[in-house]
Amino acid sequence: MSEIGITDLFIYKLVAYCKTHSLSNVTIFHAKQESVYGADIDLFVEQSSGKYLWFSLQAKVMNHKGVYRDLRIKKKSPQQWEKLKDNETKHGCKAFYLFYNGDYTVSPGLPAPALSDCQGLPTTKEYGYGIVERQYIDSHFTAGAARAAFTDFYPYRMDTLKRLLCCDFDNGSGALNEFDLLEIHTAAPYFQLYPIIDHLDSGIFANIDVGTFASRRIIISKAISDTYNMALEKDLLVLRPYKLEDFL
Repeated sequence: MSEIGITDLFIYKLVAYCKTHSLSNVTIFHAKQESVYGADIDLFVEQSSGKYLWFSLQAKVMNHKGVYRDLRIKKKSPQQWEKLKDNETKHGCKAFYLFYNGDYTVSPGLPAPALSDCQGLPTTKEYGYGIVERQYIDSHFTAGAARAAFTDFYPYRMDTLKRLLCCDFDNGSGALNEFDLLEIHTAAPYFQLYPIIDHLDSGIFANIDVGTFASRRIIISKAISDTYNMALEKDLLVLRPYKLEDFL
């Protein structure tokens, strides 16, 4: 199955989890368009400051040999990582590759996780959804690599998706733009998948560049409570990865 199909299944699964557990801090949008910046998902996550950071995610599926196909397209310019870099430069977001590694059986020789988050070292199962910063993909191929595999990035360059959800992301340099909720475009051409609303236009600000954004937008906010701790939202943080062999 293609990355588009798996990503749609991931969004469907996220919506199902939100509905089942009545999560009030997650809003999901969709639009029938293709991003010119190479992203499949725009993920906005609220930080402890009350501001939102924008994570631009390009999805890729790992095959049964541990390889990510079509990460680099021969004779294509620009490559996806170059488009993602343009998005970072223009909009002040942070770009990652979101790797669908699946619910796989861990090889006995696989190294233990090396990158910790605010909850410590993740389990190997949590790498069913792995993330790698755009520049590491760029440097991997710039150095002459012909293909990319799971072990090219794990355990020292690959984090789990949970890293973006459970902790404040390090923006100490101020390189990333910080957004107010009302600055995040969710109006047309987007429509809201979750929670269901009774009107079509859910956005506030228009944006002449909106037609170039990812077709899926997810906003994760803290609940309106001083005692709420996003890190405890286990139903969202540990979405069980798909058994990708069912789809490949």
